[in-house]
Amino acid sequence: QIYPDDIDTVGANYVITIDQCKLIEWDDLEGQTTDTCIDYDAALPAATWLKLADLTIYRQYLDTSDQATVTFPPSCSCYCNGTACAGTDYTACVFVIDEQISKVRVSLADYDAATESWSCSYAALCSCISLQCASGICRVEHTATVNYRAGTTDVPGWEQAVMRLAHTYMVVEPCGCALFDMMLRRDRRVPSVLTAERINNPLGEMDGAWYAWNWLKSSSHVRAFML
Repeated sequence: QIYPDDIDTVGANYVITIDQCKLIEWDDLEGQTTDTCIDYDAALPAATWLKLADLTIYRQYLDTSDQATVTFPPSCSCYCNGTACAGTDYTACVFVIDEQISKVRVSLADYDAATESWSCSYAALCSCISLQCASGICRVEHTATVNYRAGTTDVPGWEQAVMRLAHTYMVVEPCGCALFDMMLRRDRRVPSVLTAERINNPLGEMDGAWYAWNWLKSSSHVRAFML
């Protein structure tokens, strides 16, 4: 899987830019020796440059028609349109108020598949929904189920941690790119004196593994919603 470096829109077309060092035929790379190293700086075409014969482009579509569901529970006097103990569901859309703390607003809404758009919903709510009252203020008891895409690319340092750890696991060292060689030597270095914590690092003793392990320890992820 190759991620593009840049995607631009030119008229009705997409222009995708991918650095040539990513276009490697990994099957050939596994058999590489120091006598047949790849010259990453060579101008194409070059006999020492290995690239993919075919590159298939995939576009990922996210389904925005199923964002949230608001459920009103049944009251003791009747069950409304739902079943006993299940409540009644209404479709809803989600508006992100603050993405850093996952603060969102959920509103009853209807989705139009033809126009792929949302509109406010004026559905008649169940007339027998229960109320929760305190200090003269009554609120409707309900729950919201929010669908969202798991994972994030907003956490600082994750790309650097993955890249530096990957350098420590490379069996064969690519050659030909001075900048890459410098980063590889940096991440594969093992200090002459190791602490007990460094020796017991589950990712390894190299500098790249130590960097990744410290990033993992300082970047525990907790995801929640604020409605």
